[in-house]
Amino acid sequence: MNQFRVLCIGLICSTLFVVSSAQTKDDEQALQSYLENNASPAVDTGIELYDIFGDHEELLINLGNAYFESEDLGNARWCYERALFFNPNNDLALNNINVIREELLEIEEEPFPIHVFKQNLFFLLPGNAWSVLSIVLGFLGLVLFYKRRSGTQIKRWPFVVNYTALLLCILIAFGKAIHLSDSDRYIVIVSNTTINESPEERSAIVSSVTSGNLLFRKDEVSDWFQVEKTNGTQGWIRKDKLKGVMERE
Repeated sequence: MNQFRVLCIGLICSTLFVVSSAQTKDDEQALQSYLENNASPAVDTGIELYDIFGDHEELLINLGNAYFESEDLGNARWCYERALFFNPNNDLALNNINVIREELLEIEEEPFPIHVFKQNLFFLLPGNAWSVLSIVLGFLGLVLFYKRRSGTQIKRWPFVVNYTALLLCILIAFGKAIHLSDSDRYIVIVSNTTINESPEERSAIVSSVTSGNLLFRKDEVSDWFQVEKTNGTQGWIRKDKLKGVMERE
C-alpha cells in the first residue's frame, strides 16, 4: 500500500512538472513572438505577458509601443519610465519618452548630476546582486577573521580591501532598496485633468495636465497627492488620476 501511494505521488509530481514545463515553454514562445512583432504589438497580449514575466525591459518597451499606437500616452510613458527606472541607460526608453514629451510640449529640468550618478550606481549590477555581493564579502570577512584568530599569518591589506568593499556594497544595496521603495515619479493616466491649489475639488486650479505628463510626488493627504510638474509648478491632484512608476501594471 505504501509503495502504491509513493507511486501515485510520483506520477502526480511528474505530471505537474511536465505540464508546468510545457506551459513555461509556451509562455517563452509567446514572449519571443510578441517581442519580434514590432509592427503592431497588442496591448492585451502585452499585459498578459507582463503578469507572467514582470519587468522584462524589451517587453515593457513593446507594451509601451502598443499603448502609444492606441494613443494611450499615460500608460505608454509608464512602461517607458519603468523600463528606464530599472535601466537608466535604456536608449529606446529615453527616445520614446522624449517623443511623448515633445508631443505634450512638456519641459523638464535637467536632473542633478549626483542623482544621475547614484541611479547609475544602484543599477550597475542587476537584481539583488549588491545584496548578494554583500553577503559573500561578509562571509569572506568572517573567514579572514577566523583564520587570523587561529594564528594564520595574514597581512592587513586583505582585511582593509574586504571590509571597505563590504561597507560600500551594503550602502549601495541599502540605497537601492530605498530608491525602489520610495519612487516619487508618477504618470498622469487620464486626459485633461487639473492640479489644484489645495486638496479639495472646489479649490482654485493651478495648472492643467493630461495623460502622459510626469509629476513628482511631494506629500499626500487622504485621496490627494501634492505634486510638482517638471517645470516646477506645484499643487494637488487626486491619486486616482496618477500611476506610480513603481506600481505594477
